[in-house]
Parts: sequence; C-alpha cells; structure tokens
Amino acid sequence: MLPIPHLSYSDEFDPAITQDVVDLVYPECSSHDQPERRYRIPVVTLEFPKAQRVEAHKMEGIWGLTQEQVNWINEQKIAMPWAAIPSVEFLFAEAQNLWRHPLLMRFDTAIRDSMGKVSVEAVYRAFHLLSDYLYDTITMNWADSDTKYMWHRMITYYYWMISGEVGSGLPYFYAKMDQRTEWTPAKLRELYEGIRARERSQHLREKKAK
Repeated sequence: MLPIPHLSYSDEFDPAITQDVVDLVYPECSSHDQPERRYRIPVVTLEFPKAQRVEAHKMEGIWGLTQEQVNWINEQKIAMPWAAIPSVEFLFAEAQNLWRHPLLMRFDTAIRDSMGKVSVEAVYRAFHLLSDYLYDTITMNWADSDTKYMWHRMITYYYWMISGEVGSGLPYFYAKMDQRTEWTPAKLRELYEGIRARERSQHLREKKAK
C-alpha cells in the first residue's frame, strides 16, 4: 500500500499570522456560525511513516537531496484554512486507493504504466495545493511564488524517495523536475541540475560499491 503523509494541525491561532493578512487572503474564513474561528488558520504539519522518515534523515541527505535541503523542506510552515484541508486529504486518499489497484493493473505494460500515473498525479496535486499555503514567518505573509514552486517539487521528490514504492530514478520525473520552460527561473534550473548531478554521483558510488 502506498504510504501517504498524515496531516496534523492545531486549531490555535498562530500569532505570526496577522489578522490583516487573513482578511486580505482568506476573506472566506469569516464565519457567522463560528466567529471565534475566523482567524484560526491552522498550521499544518506533514507526518511521514516512521520507518521512511528515519531513513530519510540520514546525515548525508537522501539521494539527490542534501541534508540541508531535506531540513529546508521539513522546516517550511504551512498555514491552511480549514476549508482546504479536506481537499488535500482527499487527494492523498485517492492516490493511495488507486496505487496499483487491480482494476488498473491488468493491462499491457504501456497502459499499466499510464494507469499508475493517476496516483502519481494525485500526489503531485496534493503537494501543489499545500505549497500554495506556505507561510513566511519573517515577512509575516505568504511565501513568494518561487519558494512555493521550489518546495512543491522538492517535497514531491522527497516523498517518492522515502515512499519505498519506486526506484531511485523515478522521483525526479514524478516531481516534474525535467519539465522546464523558458520561463523557469534560473535558480530553479540550477536546483534541478544540482539534484540530477547528485543522483548521478550516487549511482556511480553504488556501482563502485558492488
């Protein structure tokens, strides 16, 4: 079964999230039925299965990611309105339910691989939604688009690497790091190239060890 992240959150008001910001970004959070929850934007924490999480936090990082990058991924704060949380949970549940489902796996290789991408895309979209709610406690505002874009792809890569469900060559593509356009910022291109270079080094290290 595909291990999916567990979302934990608190109903407590985060003092770093100002009421002015909430009013501007989340006007839908006003509630006549529960006015006391108007500004209680929960801070969401992603909890990965214990075995994979321990494996992921080795000092050398995880495959194409350095330990510094792994730490950065996990240190980001997600401030998400209650109305959006069920959407993320639904996407992760769909990914788990459809992963290698018998009704999708009884075809030839090409079609079977295509059907498997339904789960992959659900995971990608779940992290995309989470990334839109990254919160910068220094500026006391939502993170800039480059940070959201970077975290989205890095945590998708990170997730598939620690899932134990796919080979080490697939997370890079599942995170769509190979899909770049002329509008992709230079720092993101450098990030993807750095991850790819580290992967190649890891592969060479494994070959020498055999």
